[in-house]
Amino acid sequence: MKTITLDLSDKDFEKYQFDSDNISFKKFVEKVRNTLAREAMKKCQKIASTSDLSGMTMKEINDEVKAMRDAKNNR
Repeated sequence: MKTITLDLSDKDFEKYQFDSDNISFKKFVEKVRNTLAREAMKKCQKIASTSDLSGMTMKEINDEVKAMRDAKNNR
């Protein structure tokens, strides 16, 4: 087994919610991935709320997705 040392600021340590300074690489990736996904979701929600997309019904969303997929497949 190999060991890799990373330097993180206290702010990043808290941001990614690490509970120890000695974790597996798998746990490190999981924490970072989850935090980045959460941030991306918040950005999407903000964009949706400022552009009236947050009021779309599930049917409208599915129709939009289908239209985009159809357009992509018919290039």
